[in-house]
Amino acid sequence: MFLLIKKSDYADILVPRIKRLKFETFGHDCVVLHESDIRRKRGAFARLSKEPRETFLERLTSIIDDLPLTVIGVVIDKRKLKDRYTNPYNPYHIGIQYGLERVRQYLRMKTSSTRRSNARRSD
Repeated sequence: MFLLIKKSDYADILVPRIKRLKFETFGHDCVVLHESDIRRKRGAFARLSKEPRETFLERLTSIIDDLPLTVIGVVIDKRKLKDRYTNPYNPYHIGIQYGLERVRQYLRMKTSSTRRSNARRSD
């Protein structure tokens, strides 16, 4: 999954809110937010009891919901990949490649539409 966000929104909104969430939940901001660690209750997330964990997840969800961002998702069916190819490429590498291609297409589309709208305004 690729999340696209403006640099200013990242620096001015996302980073401060995530840092605050980490400090208020763990007492420091060194915790890395890996989805698998959060979901499987590993590392720092293993120490969170039910109520603090639910509060953390609600606040994290709120931060994400409030952000103006674009999500580009890629799904690789590993079984179908193995069934179709004798020696398939690594599915994670394929996912990154497809995702980056889609990011590139999206950015081209956005740049193209911005140029068109700016050109119309100058007429």
